[in-house]
Amino acid sequence: MNNNNTTLALILLSTFNGQKYIRDQLDSIVKQSYKNWRLIIRDDCSTDNTVSILNEYVSEFDNIELMTDTYTENLNVCSSYFELVYFVKEHYQNEDYILFFCDQDDVWSIDKLEISLLKINELESKYSKKLPLLIHHNVTVTDESLNFISKGFINYRSYKISLQKNQAYKCLVFQNFITGCTMCINKAAVNIISLKNTRDIIMHDWYLGLLVAATGRIVFLDESLLFYRQHNNNALGATFYNFKSKFYNFINSFHNINKDMVKCLHQLNVCSTILINVNNANVLWLLNLLDIYKKNKLSRMTSLFYLGNYPKFLAGRKIFRFYWIILWIMSLIIIPNNIIGNKTDYIAEESKK
Repeated sequence: MNNNNTTLALILLSTFNGQKYIRDQLDSIVKQSYKNWRLIIRDDCSTDNTVSILNEYVSEFDNIELMTDTYTENLNVCSSYFELVYFVKEHYQNEDYILFFCDQDDVWSIDKLEISLLKINELESKYSKKLPLLIHHNVTVTDESLNFISKGFINYRSYKISLQKNQAYKCLVFQNFITGCTMCINKAAVNIISLKNTRDIIMHDWYLGLLVAATGRIVFLDESLLFYRQHNNNALGATFYNFKSKFYNFINSFHNINKDMVKCLHQLNVCSTILINVNNANVLWLLNLLDIYKKNKLSRMTSLFYLGNYPKFLAGRKIFRFYWIILWIMSLIIIPNNIIGNKTDYIAEESKK
Protein backbone atom coordinates (compact mmCIF):
# COMPACT_ATOMS: atom_id res chain seq x y z
CA MET A 1 0.00 0.00 0.00
CA ASN A 2 1.49 3.33 -1.05
CA ASN A 3 1.37 6.55 0.92
CA ASN A 4 3.51 9.60 0.29
CA ASN A 5 3.95 10.40 4.02
CA THR A 6 3.22 14.09 3.49
CA THR A 7 0.43 14.35 6.08
CA LEU A 8 1.55 14.52 9.71
CA ALA A 9 -0.23 11.96 11.90
CA LEU A 10 -0.54 13.47 15.37
CA ILE A 11 -1.28 10.79 17.97
CA LEU A 12 -2.69 11.70 21.38
CA LEU A 13 -2.19 9.37 24.33
CA SER A 14 -3.40 9.94 27.89
CA THR A 15 -1.90 7.60 30.48
CA PHE A 16 -2.74 6.74 34.06
CA ASN A 17 -1.11 3.88 35.99
CA GLY A 18 -0.52 2.04 32.73
CA GLN A 19 2.85 0.43 33.40
CA LYS A 20 1.56 -3.11 32.77
CA TYR A 21 0.65 -2.66 29.09
CA ILE A 22 2.09 0.69 27.95
CA ARG A 23 5.23 -0.79 26.34
CA ASP A 24 3.12 -2.96 24.03
CA GLN A 25 1.17 0.06 22.82
CA LEU A 26 4.21 2.27 22.36
CA ASP A 27 6.08 -0.46 20.48
CA SER A 28 3.13 -0.93 18.11
CA ILE A 29 3.18 2.79 17.31
CA VAL A 30 6.94 2.87 16.75
CA LYS A 31 6.59 -0.02 14.28
CA GLN A 32 3.93 1.67 12.12
CA SER A 33 4.42 1.36 8.36
CA TYR A 34 3.54 5.06 8.05
CA LYS A 35 6.51 7.01 9.34
CA ASN A 36 5.43 10.66 9.45
CA TRP A 37 3.87 10.61 12.90
CA ARG A 38 4.34 12.34 16.22
CA LEU A 39 3.09 10.98 19.54
CA ILE A 40 2.08 13.49 22.22
CA ILE A 41 1.53 11.98 25.67
CA ARG A 42 -0.04 13.44 28.77
CA ASP A 43 0.24 11.49 32.01
CA ASP A 44 -2.71 12.04 34.34
CA CYS A 45 -0.80 11.89 37.65
CA SER A 46 0.17 8.21 37.62
CA THR A 47 1.38 6.71 40.89
CA ASP A 48 3.15 3.70 39.37
CA ASN A 49 6.15 3.42 37.02
CA THR A 50 4.32 4.75 33.94
CA VAL A 51 6.17 8.08 33.69
CA SER A 52 9.57 6.39 33.93
CA ILE A 53 8.65 4.10 31.04
CA LEU A 54 7.41 7.06 29.02
CA ASN A 55 10.65 8.94 29.61
CA GLU A 56 12.60 5.99 28.24
CA TYR A 57 10.73 6.27 24.94
CA VAL A 58 10.97 10.08 24.90
CA SER A 59 14.74 9.79 25.26
CA GLU A 60 15.00 7.22 22.47
CA PHE A 61 12.60 8.68 19.89
CA ASP A 62 12.57 12.29 18.70
CA ASN A 63 8.93 12.07 17.60
CA ILE A 64 7.58 11.10 21.04
CA GLU A 65 6.82 14.01 23.37
CA LEU A 66 5.67 14.00 26.99
CA MET A 67 3.49 17.01 27.62
CA THR A 68 3.97 18.88 30.91
CA ASP A 69 1.40 20.97 32.76
CA THR A 70 0.68 22.31 36.23
CA TYR A 71 -2.00 19.82 37.33
CA THR A 72 -1.20 17.93 40.53
CA GLU A 73 -4.35 15.79 40.66
CA ASN A 74 -5.91 13.29 38.29
CA LEU A 75 -8.31 14.99 35.86
CA ASN A 76 -10.03 11.86 34.41
CA VAL A 77 -9.59 10.40 30.95
CA CYS A 78 -12.03 12.74 29.19
CA SER A 79 -10.54 15.96 30.54
CA SER A 80 -7.01 14.69 30.00
CA TYR A 81 -7.65 14.11 26.29
CA PHE A 82 -9.10 17.58 25.92
CA GLU A 83 -5.93 19.00 27.49
CA LEU A 84 -4.05 17.22 24.71
CA VAL A 85 -6.41 18.62 22.07
CA TYR A 86 -5.89 22.16 23.41
CA PHE A 87 -2.14 21.59 23.27
CA VAL A 88 -2.38 20.60 19.60
CA LYS A 89 -4.56 23.58 18.75
CA GLU A 90 -2.01 25.90 20.33
CA HIS A 91 1.25 24.38 19.07
CA TYR A 92 0.35 22.84 15.70
CA GLN A 93 -1.96 25.43 14.20
CA ASN A 94 0.36 25.93 11.22
CA GLU A 95 0.77 22.20 10.51
CA ASP A 96 -1.26 20.06 8.12
CA TYR A 97 -2.21 17.09 10.28
CA ILE A 98 -4.71 14.32 11.03
CA LEU A 99 -5.40 13.71 14.73
CA PHE A 100 -5.47 10.17 16.16
CA PHE A 101 -6.50 9.06 19.65
CA CYS A 102 -4.73 6.22 21.40
CA ASP A 103 -5.39 4.13 24.53
CA GLN A 104 -2.57 3.00 26.81
CA ASP A 105 -3.42 -0.69 26.82
CA ASP A 106 -4.15 -1.65 23.20
CA VAL A 107 -1.88 -2.81 20.38
CA TRP A 108 -2.10 -1.21 16.93
CA SER A 109 -1.91 -3.11 13.66
CA ILE A 110 1.20 -2.14 11.76
CA ASP A 111 -0.84 -0.43 9.01
CA LYS A 112 -3.39 1.39 11.19
CA LEU A 113 -2.05 4.85 10.42
CA GLU A 114 -1.52 4.09 6.75
CA ILE A 115 -5.02 2.75 6.07
CA SER A 116 -6.74 5.45 8.11
CA LEU A 117 -4.81 8.25 6.44
CA LEU A 118 -5.46 6.93 2.96
CA LYS A 119 -9.19 6.95 3.67
CA ILE A 120 -9.38 10.36 5.30
CA ASN A 121 -7.21 11.90 2.55
CA GLU A 122 -9.58 10.37 0.02
CA LEU A 123 -12.54 11.96 1.80
CA GLU A 124 -10.84 15.35 1.97
CA SER A 125 -10.25 15.14 -1.78
CA LYS A 126 -13.88 14.15 -2.36
CA TYR A 127 -15.42 16.82 -0.13
CA SER A 128 -13.04 19.46 1.20
CA LYS A 129 -10.34 19.91 3.80
CA LYS A 130 -12.68 22.47 5.33
CA LEU A 131 -15.35 19.82 6.07
CA PRO A 132 -15.05 18.16 9.52
CA LEU A 133 -14.35 14.46 9.04
CA LEU A 134 -14.12 11.51 11.42
CA ILE A 135 -13.10 7.96 10.60
CA HIS A 136 -13.39 5.06 13.00
CA HIS A 137 -12.73 1.37 12.45
CA ASN A 138 -13.37 -2.09 13.82
CA VAL A 139 -11.12 -3.92 16.27
CA THR A 140 -10.20 -7.39 17.43
CA VAL A 141 -11.28 -7.82 21.04
CA THR A 142 -8.78 -9.77 23.15
CA ASP A 143 -8.19 -10.72 26.76
CA GLU A 144 -5.36 -9.15 28.76
CA SER A 145 -2.85 -11.56 27.17
CA LEU A 146 -4.04 -10.62 23.66
CA ASN A 147 -5.83 -13.93 23.18
CA PHE A 148 -8.72 -13.70 20.72
CA ILE A 149 -12.24 -13.05 22.11
CA SER A 150 -14.24 -11.50 19.31
CA LYS A 151 -13.73 -10.75 15.64
CA GLY A 152 -15.13 -7.25 15.81
CA PHE A 153 -16.04 -4.72 18.49
CA ILE A 154 -19.01 -3.33 16.58
CA ASN A 155 -20.70 -6.74 16.26
CA TYR A 156 -19.57 -7.65 19.75
CA ARG A 157 -21.55 -4.82 21.29
CA SER A 158 -24.50 -5.46 18.95
CA TYR A 159 -24.20 -1.92 17.67
CA LYS A 160 -26.60 -0.85 14.96
CA ILE A 161 -24.44 1.36 12.81
CA SER A 162 -26.88 3.78 11.28
CA LEU A 163 -24.52 5.66 9.05
CA GLN A 164 -27.15 6.36 6.50
CA LYS A 165 -26.72 9.46 4.43
CA ASN A 166 -25.51 11.93 7.02
CA GLN A 167 -27.87 10.64 9.73
CA ALA A 168 -25.49 9.43 12.47
CA TYR A 169 -26.17 12.53 14.59
CA LYS A 170 -29.62 11.18 15.51
CA CYS A 171 -28.13 8.08 17.07
CA LEU A 172 -25.29 9.93 18.77
CA VAL A 173 -27.56 12.07 20.91
CA PHE A 174 -28.32 9.21 23.31
CA GLN A 175 -26.00 6.38 22.26
CA ASN A 176 -22.31 6.42 21.44
CA PHE A 177 -21.02 3.99 18.83
CA ILE A 178 -17.58 5.57 18.33
CA THR A 179 -14.64 4.18 20.28
CA GLY A 180 -11.99 6.82 20.86
CA CYS A 181 -8.96 4.61 20.24
CA THR A 182 -10.30 3.73 16.76
CA MET A 183 -10.96 7.24 15.51
CA CYS A 184 -9.09 9.96 13.72
CA ILE A 185 -10.31 13.42 12.81
CA ASN A 186 -9.07 16.02 10.36
CA LYS A 187 -7.89 19.52 11.23
CA ALA A 188 -11.26 21.02 10.28
CA ALA A 189 -12.88 18.89 13.01
CA VAL A 190 -10.25 19.97 15.55
CA ASN A 191 -10.86 23.61 14.69
CA ILE A 192 -14.54 23.48 15.68
CA ILE A 193 -13.74 22.23 19.20
CA SER A 194 -14.26 25.09 21.60
CA LEU A 195 -15.07 24.62 25.26
CA LYS A 196 -13.51 25.82 28.51
CA ASN A 197 -14.51 22.98 30.78
CA THR A 198 -15.59 19.38 30.31
CA ARG A 199 -17.94 18.89 33.26
CA ASP A 200 -20.93 18.04 31.05
CA ILE A 201 -19.00 15.97 28.49
CA ILE A 202 -19.69 12.27 28.99
CA MET A 203 -16.68 11.16 26.94
CA HIS A 204 -14.38 12.87 24.47
CA ASP A 205 -15.10 10.44 21.62
CA TRP A 206 -18.87 10.82 22.06
CA TYR A 207 -18.67 14.62 22.07
CA LEU A 208 -16.39 14.75 19.02
CA GLY A 209 -18.55 12.23 17.17
CA LEU A 210 -21.67 14.28 17.79
CA LEU A 211 -20.00 17.49 16.61
CA VAL A 212 -18.65 15.94 13.41
CA ALA A 213 -21.88 14.07 12.66
CA ALA A 214 -23.76 17.38 12.83
CA THR A 215 -21.29 19.46 10.84
CA GLY A 216 -19.45 17.04 8.55
CA ARG A 217 -19.10 13.33 7.78
CA ILE A 218 -18.41 10.15 9.75
CA VAL A 219 -17.13 7.04 7.98
CA PHE A 220 -16.80 3.57 9.50
CA LEU A 221 -14.07 1.24 8.21
CA ASP A 222 -15.06 -2.37 8.77
CA GLU A 223 -11.44 -3.42 9.19
CA SER A 224 -9.76 -4.48 12.43
CA LEU A 225 -6.81 -2.15 12.89
CA LEU A 226 -6.02 -2.73 16.56
CA PHE A 227 -6.18 -5.33 19.30
CA TYR A 228 -8.60 -4.04 21.93
CA ARG A 229 -7.42 -5.46 25.23
CA GLN A 230 -10.03 -6.31 27.87
CA HIS A 231 -8.89 -6.36 31.50
CA ASN A 232 -10.08 -5.35 34.95
CA ASN A 233 -8.77 -1.79 34.72
CA ASN A 234 -10.34 -0.66 31.44
CA ALA A 235 -11.73 2.89 31.63
CA LEU A 236 -14.44 1.62 29.28
CA GLY A 237 -14.71 -1.69 27.53
CA ALA A 238 -16.64 -4.07 25.38
CA THR A 239 -19.46 -5.98 27.05
CA PHE A 240 -20.87 -9.21 25.72
CA TYR A 241 -24.66 -9.07 25.60
CA ASN A 242 -26.38 -12.44 25.79
CA PHE A 243 -30.13 -12.79 26.29
CA LYS A 244 -29.88 -12.63 30.08
CA SER A 245 -27.68 -9.51 30.11
CA LYS A 246 -29.94 -7.85 27.54
CA PHE A 247 -32.92 -8.46 29.82
CA TYR A 248 -31.15 -6.93 32.83
CA ASN A 249 -29.97 -4.06 30.68
CA PHE A 250 -33.57 -3.52 29.61
CA ILE A 251 -34.73 -3.30 33.24
CA ASN A 252 -31.82 -1.09 34.31
CA SER A 253 -32.48 1.28 31.41
CA PHE A 254 -35.86 2.17 32.89
CA HIS A 255 -34.29 2.61 36.31
CA ASN A 256 -31.50 4.89 35.03
CA ILE A 257 -33.32 6.68 32.24
CA ASN A 258 -33.73 9.95 34.09
CA LYS A 259 -30.07 10.52 34.98
CA ASP A 260 -28.69 8.98 31.77
CA MET A 261 -30.91 10.99 29.45
CA VAL A 262 -30.17 14.17 31.37
CA LYS A 263 -26.42 13.57 30.98
CA CYS A 264 -26.87 13.13 27.24
CA LEU A 265 -28.94 16.29 26.97
CA HIS A 266 -26.39 18.28 28.95
CA GLN A 267 -23.71 17.07 26.56
CA LEU A 268 -25.85 18.09 23.59
CA ASN A 269 -26.34 21.47 25.22
CA VAL A 270 -22.55 21.91 25.36
CA CYS A 271 -22.39 21.05 21.66
CA SER A 272 -25.12 23.58 20.93
CA THR A 273 -22.82 26.45 21.89
CA ILE A 274 -20.87 25.53 18.74
CA LEU A 275 -23.71 24.23 16.59
CA ILE A 276 -25.80 27.37 17.04
CA ASN A 277 -23.44 29.09 14.59
CA VAL A 278 -23.80 26.36 11.93
CA ASN A 279 -26.62 26.42 9.42
CA ASN A 280 -27.59 22.99 8.09
CA ALA A 281 -30.44 20.50 8.45
CA ASN A 282 -28.54 18.22 10.85
CA VAL A 283 -27.87 21.02 13.30
CA LEU A 284 -31.44 22.28 13.03
CA TRP A 285 -32.73 18.81 14.00
CA LEU A 286 -30.46 18.70 17.05
CA LEU A 287 -31.30 22.21 18.21
CA ASN A 288 -35.02 21.51 17.79
CA LEU A 289 -34.58 18.35 19.87
CA LEU A 290 -32.90 20.36 22.59
CA ASP A 291 -35.67 22.93 22.51
CA ILE A 292 -38.30 20.18 22.93
CA TYR A 293 -36.76 19.21 26.27
CA LYS A 294 -36.86 22.82 27.39
CA LYS A 295 -40.63 22.83 27.05
CA ASN A 296 -43.10 21.57 29.61
CA LYS A 297 -43.99 17.89 29.52
CA LEU A 298 -47.26 18.32 27.65
CA SER A 299 -45.57 20.32 24.91
CA ARG A 300 -42.91 17.63 24.64
CA MET A 301 -45.51 14.99 23.93
CA THR A 302 -47.06 17.07 21.16
CA SER A 303 -43.60 17.38 19.61
CA LEU A 304 -42.97 13.61 19.63
CA PHE A 305 -44.09 13.03 16.06
CA TYR A 306 -41.67 15.63 14.72
CA LEU A 307 -38.81 13.39 15.82
CA GLY A 308 -40.76 10.16 15.64
CA ASN A 309 -38.23 8.32 13.51
CA TYR A 310 -35.61 8.56 16.24
CA PRO A 311 -36.06 5.07 17.81
CA LYS A 312 -35.20 3.39 14.49
CA PHE A 313 -31.64 4.63 14.87
CA LEU A 314 -31.23 2.85 18.19
CA ALA A 315 -32.98 -0.45 17.55
CA GLY A 316 -30.36 -3.13 16.99
CA ARG A 317 -33.12 -5.57 16.08
CA LYS A 318 -36.77 -5.09 15.26
CA ILE A 319 -37.79 -6.94 18.41
CA PHE A 320 -36.20 -4.17 20.52
CA ARG A 321 -37.80 -1.30 18.62
CA PHE A 322 -40.77 -1.22 21.01
CA TYR A 323 -38.32 -1.02 23.92
CA TRP A 324 -36.63 2.08 22.48
CA ILE A 325 -39.96 3.75 21.74
CA ILE A 326 -40.99 3.27 25.37
CA LEU A 327 -37.68 4.76 26.56
CA TRP A 328 -38.13 7.68 24.19
CA ILE A 329 -41.63 8.43 25.46
CA MET A 330 -40.57 8.01 29.08
CA SER A 331 -37.73 10.49 28.57
CA LEU A 332 -40.24 13.06 27.45
CA ILE A 333 -42.38 12.47 30.52
CA ILE A 334 -39.86 11.81 33.30
CA ILE A 335 -37.14 14.38 32.72
CA PRO A 336 -38.05 17.49 34.71
CA ASN A 337 -38.90 20.78 33.07
CA ASN A 338 -36.05 23.26 32.57
CA ILE A 339 -33.46 20.57 33.34
CA ILE A 340 -31.17 21.93 30.63
CA GLY A 341 -31.61 25.67 30.83
CA ASN A 342 -31.14 28.01 27.92
CA LYS A 343 -28.32 27.85 25.39
CA THR A 344 -27.69 31.54 26.01
CA ASP A 345 -27.36 30.89 29.75
CA TYR A 346 -24.70 28.27 29.14
CA ILE A 347 -22.78 30.51 26.73
CA ALA A 348 -22.83 33.33 29.29
CA GLU A 349 -21.60 30.97 31.99
CA GLU A 350 -18.77 29.72 29.78
CA SER A 351 -17.63 33.25 28.98
CA LYS A 352 -17.04 33.95 32.66
CA LYS A 353 -14.53 31.12 33.02
